[in-house]
Parts: sequence; structure tokens; C-alpha cells
Amino acid sequence: MKWIKAVQQKENIYDLPGNWLYLHYFEALNILFRIENSLRIFVYVILKDSLQDKWQDINITSDDENSSTINAIAKKRIAQDNNFAYLGYSTNNPLMYLTSGELIRLITSDSYWKYFNSYFLGSREI
Repeated sequence: MKWIKAVQQKENIYDLPGNWLYLHYFEALNILFRIENSLRIFVYVILKDSLQDKWQDINITSDDENSSTINAIAKKRIAQDNNFAYLGYSTNNPLMYLTSGELIRLITSDSYWKYFNSYFLGSREI
């Protein structure tokens, strides 16, 4: 397949080749991005309220199944971001470097469910 570049029309406005992604995929990705960031805000508010300044130091299981702190995972991914720039912008918010899977595991974990359970009508297993 021949790679076709995007053509910049104006600042931050691009014409994308039709074989990159279908237009409806952009909308789906936008919605997923918004849901994931809403989840980050929810987790931040609950942890900050419950644990104050120690919220970044709680242990969670990362996607590679290692136990680490929010802060340590973020530092590792910030270093990776310096090479790959996958976020597209710099941020110091450690929760921006957690995946939705990590956020959900944090919410439903034995250690932290007690902070989140009152916000969910169903049981933790649901």
C-alpha cells in the first residue's frame, strides 16, 4: 500500500487520505477519549478526597501485571513519552498516563473499592 500524507489546509486543519480511517472512527475515538478522561477525573476526585496528598503513592497493578504506584507508573511512561510523544502534549498529571484498564482495576480492587462503592448501584463484580 502506498502511504499518502495528510495535507495541511490551515492551522490545525488537515485533509486526511480516505484510506487512513473512516470518518465515523474519528467520532468513536473522540467519544472513547472523553469517557476515559471522565473516568480519570472521577478517580482523581475520589482518591484526592479520600487520601489527600498520598493518592499518587497507592499501589496498583499495571497493564504488564506489575505492582507499582500511580506516580512510578506515570514517571516510567513520561520517560517513554519523551521518546514517542504518544500523548501529543506534555502533562504532569499522573492519571493521564494510566490506561482505562488500570483505572478500572484500581476502582474495583480489594484495597480501593471502599472509596468507590457508594457511587455504583451494582456490586463490585458487576
